[in-house]
Amino acid sequence: MMGTGFGIGGFGMGLGLLFWIFVFLALYYVLTEKNKTVRADSAIDVLKQRYACGEITRDEYLQVKKEI
Repeated sequence: MMGTGFGIGGFGMGLGLLFWIFVFLALYYVLTEKNKTVRADSAIDVLKQRYACGEITRDEYLQVKKEI
């Protein structure tokens, strides 16, 4: 007998689709969180580099570091 598509087969396809949606959302979340961390680290690196080159004073360095 042929089903209407709403039996176990249709339910299983729905679960498979939900699984892949979850996998893609989790991957997107991990990648975007990693980029946020890299941006924060690069801001500190730029600040350190500017201080090392003498572009900013020690007081400016400490003040900006506190704000970051």
